[in-house]
Amino acid sequence: MAPLSATEKQRRYRARRDVDHERRQQYLNKEERWRKDIDEGRKKKVSDLSEREKRAVRKKWRERKRKRKNDRARTTFQSMTTPPSPDTPPEPENAPEPGPSRVNNTIRKRLLLQESIIEDIRNKYRNTKKEREKQFIARATTGKIIKKYRLQRAAQATLGFSKKRCHRPDARLMTYERKKSNTLPAECKQKVKAFFLRDDASQMTTGRKQTVTQKKKKKQTPFWVVVPTEADHLRHFDVTMARDSLGTASILWPLQFMANTLYSQGLSATKNLEEMVDATMCDPKSKLCAYGECKDCVYSTHTMLRAPENTEIALTQWSLEDNAKVNDGDESGKRSTITVKKNVMTTEDELASDIFNIRWQYGAYRQLRENLRNNECLLHVDFSENYSCKYSQEIQSVHFGGSHQQATLHTGVLYTAAEQSPVTFCSISPSRRHDPPAIWAHLDPVLDMVRERYPLINRLHVFSDGPATQYKQKGNFYLISKEPFKKGFKDIS
Repeated sequence: MAPLSATEKQRRYRARRDVDHERRQQYLNKEERWRKDIDEGRKKKVSDLSEREKRAVRKKWRERKRKRKNDRARTTFQSMTTPPSPDTPPEPENAPEPGPSRVNNTIRKRLLLQESIIEDIRNKYRNTKKEREKQFIARATTGKIIKKYRLQRAAQATLGFSKKRCHRPDARLMTYERKKSNTLPAECKQKVKAFFLRDDASQMTTGRKQTVTQKKKKKQTPFWVVVPTEADHLRHFDVTMARDSLGTASILWPLQFMANTLYSQGLSATKNLEEMVDATMCDPKSKLCAYGECKDCVYSTHTMLRAPENTEIALTQWSLEDNAKVNDGDESGKRSTITVKKNVMTTEDELASDIFNIRWQYGAYRQLRENLRNNECLLHVDFSENYSCKYSQEIQSVHFGGSHQQATLHTGVLYTAAEQSPVTFCSISPSRRHDPPAIWAHLDPVLDMVRERYPLINRLHVFSDGPATQYKQKGNFYLISKEPFKKGFKDIS
């Protein structure tokens, strides 16, 4: 049988009401009073109300409907009794009717028992931490009788468990196994990401298009030059793996070519130079081992996986070579030096001492940067590649010829104890000179900015990995002993 519609329910209700004369008369009197209030303006029809008044009236209707529904459910739940036990004898037919005091006492005890049981079940469910015990409680308190009288929602609100507990009360008990979490603390993740961004673990690229963007953050791409580890998934999004085709992606290329060849031939377990060097020293942090002065490891060599075969292996190395310019088949008197990759038989690079020096220099730099005092600042400067200028509109001969001008970019980072984040700067000049006078012409406004913004700073530390023709020469050492003191600095390093 299909359920009755709302219209059919109203029609049957009015039919039952009109059969009873008294109920019919009460309805007419109430209707007459309502029409009188409408005519006198004490009440308004819903169609005559404003939108705001309509919302207020409908809100009252909903609250009244909800209250009646909750009261009806609470009354039904409290009046529900358990069936009598078969061992209980029936009462005699001539038993006296229970008096008011007897009825009230029975109801009071029954309500007290119900509330006590409900409170015990609620506390037991709230305090238990095992999923199986929660399922037992929900299964025992949500049965067919609760569903028959449609008291699922009242039971949920009263006992304090969710809807899914009483959705399938007869289903098998489920067991849960907590997954083992490999999540690292946020502080540890931050340290790992900071390691990948360190200068000795990654090298920054210089190309304008060598960038990566994530979540609207555009950053220059540094290449990771350390060996891959299990912490690869924690590295910063802009750090990528080093590619062998890039000269700035690895250090000590002559020996790196040899390590790559040994690894490709299956003679070495790794092609990382630092791991190969550490395996031949007693203590990688010892200067005696790195410079070959330790008696225990001075003659140690890298362990091979198998004995090498009697086959020739070609090794390549970057080297400088004189090149004579040729015009129409004839050599001119002009010569130039070019960098080429050619085959070599042996190499004489001192790998252990070079890696030790690199580690020590980066360690000292990092320690100084992290322990700056209030009167100290650190400048890390270097020249970038020359920036090629372009016209917005140009003819073909300008595009293919050497008519484009170039600009020099001098980049740097300023570290101070007053500010947690570093201050970056860059100066641009049409001059392509990179000698000491040009260096201090670029640094002059930077030193003025430091003295103006941080008046307490009087000690200056300068770091740079520039070549000997720029920073590492006697002309620059002379200027660094003169120029900063003119700006008010007292100590220079």
